[in-house]
Amino acid sequence: MKTILEIEIDLEFYRKEYERLVVELEKAKEKSNLPENPSGKAELNDLLIRLRIKLG
Repeated sequence: MKTILEIEIDLEFYRKEYERLVVELEKAKEKSNLPENPSGKAELNDLLIRLRIKLG
């Protein structure tokens, strides 16, 4: 069983790792050419219908 100190150290590690990953995701979003909102909903729906018909 872990001591309170060990648990606090673990929590601090995960808090820092979370913050690091959030920054990394924000940087990747800034570099991305993807649109803010998805635009292929109708095409995806059509693809799924065709696959369902084909696969039975």
